[in-house]
Amino acid sequence: MIEFSHKVTELDVDVASEHSGVLRRRSQYEFDYRPDATRPASVLMPVEDRTFRDGELFAAMDMNLPEGFLLSQLRERSPKVPPTKMQLLALIGSNGIGRLSFRQPHQRRASAGRSRTASTGAATNTSPGCSPTSVLSRSGPWRPSSTNSRSACWCGMATPT
Repeated sequence: MIEFSHKVTELDVDVASEHSGVLRRRSQYEFDYRPDATRPASVLMPVEDRTFRDGELFAAMDMNLPEGFLLSQLRERSPKVPPTKMQLLALIGSNGIGRLSFRQPHQRRASAGRSRTASTGAATNTSPGCSPTSVLSRSGPWRPSSTNSRSACWCGMATPT
């Protein structure tokens, strides 16, 4: 079971591997670019010295949220406390589709390949032929061991360990 008890209110946002800004969830979603940012998170959010605010998650970031089977599996693994959008972005991390990646402020930037998310400890991996997703064994989050030689991606494809 995945625990979503840790409240996520702030995420660092990287654009094409460059730390570009900070996404916050207060009464609204807020996004601020770093002073040295050069790459925009979206065409509709150019690099400017201002705070972008919206009641809903920004479209460029919302498209990184899991949906369909992956979302249903996440909800099923945490039935009492459904995950928030910020928790889902933290879980997806650098394994979303596109240029944006998300991490909690205390997390180091992930290198290419497999990484661990701070909120759940679940490993993440990109499997050939399927979307970047969290890798789970049938018993829970992937853990490296000699007995766990094969894991399955959310789409059901076997992934190498």
